[in-house]
Amino acid sequence: IITKLYEKAGLKAAIVLCPYKHLVDQWAGEARKFNFNPLIVHTSRHMWSENLNRKLFNLKSGSKDFLMVLTTNQSFAHEFFQSKICHFPRKTLIVADEAHNLGAKGLRKKLPDSIPWRLALSATPERWFDDEGTAAIFNYFGPVLKPEFTLKDAMDCGALAPYRYFPLLVE
Repeated sequence: IITKLYEKAGLKAAIVLCPYKHLVDQWAGEARKFNFNPLIVHTSRHMWSENLNRKLFNLKSGSKDFLMVLTTNQSFAHEFFQSKICHFPRKTLIVADEAHNLGAKGLRKKLPDSIPWRLALSATPERWFDDEGTAAIFNYFGPVLKPEFTLKDAMDCGALAPYRYFPLLVE
């Protein structure tokens, strides 16, 4: 999707949010297969803040035409990263991996209205016992796209690691 938006709609930046560092690292590996050179934003701010500033400047000046940032939800929510969101171009996409996590009270308040292109990825977008958080996710990202890609679809196309179910019935 990121590649197609870049080619067809002039996408300038993508911010991918992940709940955990290992998911950020997985995204980085996949992004490199598409010839993206993502900026990894997690751990200490001092390890990435200067690089983010430089890349945003290069994007704004036109010396670079695309920026991909892969970050944890925690780093995204940090005051420093939040202060940089206004510097991202209008043609930015937010991709939320495991998007149901963003319905948490502290995180949903950090989702920027200034970025209009949004994609939520989640097998379980509804939050358990949290109608307000679920509503916040759907209000921000919109409804589930049709056709829905079900667990059966993922199994049928070989997208999941092979596993077996062993149901145990309990009365």
